[in-house]
Amino acid sequence: YLILFLVGDFVSWNVHRILHRVPWMWEFHKVHHSVEQMGFAAHVRYHWMENLIYWTFRFLPFAVLGADMGQIFGIHVLNLAWGHFNHTNITVNPRVTGSIFGALVGAGLAYLYADAVWMWPVWIVGGVLVFGLILGKYMRHIFNSPEMHLWHHAWEIPASHPNGINFGITLAIWDYIFGSAVVPKIDGSVKLGFDHLEEFPKGFLGQSVYGFGKPKHVAIEKAVKK
Repeated sequence: YLILFLVGDFVSWNVHRILHRVPWMWEFHKVHHSVEQMGFAAHVRYHWMENLIYWTFRFLPFAVLGADMGQIFGIHVLNLAWGHFNHTNITVNPRVTGSIFGALVGAGLAYLYADAVWMWPVWIVGGVLVFGLILGKYMRHIFNSPEMHLWHHAWEIPASHPNGINFGITLAIWDYIFGSAVVPKIDGSVKLGFDHLEEFPKGFLGQSVYGFGKPKHVAIEKAVKK
């Protein structure tokens, strides 16, 4: 599970970077970035083409590593739950996040390896101690967080990172390893969106077909140049 999770998360991180770098993919990804107020529901506003792009790349390493559908589903549920958390505009003490995560890890390990029911609390408390107390202060550098992901959606990003920042899905380590991690400050009032957001479709149907034609502002800019 751990190897599948790490490989899948790294692949997803790279796909996310590509969505910001390849112009035609970015047009589809704009649907997700069109949110102007962060909330957990923002996680599920995305273009249907993103599923095709993400899962095309995700299934390849999963297939090579011999993952079964149960393992893939379990990883998907974890990513989905953490994605909801990342899109909430809240600030959580990293030790609290670590404690919750540690309790879940402990429960999972107890389910797999604890022979007696009375051992479950031991595994759970052990998970809380490891991820909450020992690794707690490092949680924002290990896992993606609402504070970090908010800046990924920021209207204004550093000039040193013109293609975006903080691409992490569940883990934040890839951004720190490859230099795309930027969290200027903990601030829930960051302006979200992108240039020409006022011209972006607001309705479901308009956003569903967005990306298959040239954006309105591109046509206007070309006309002005002529």
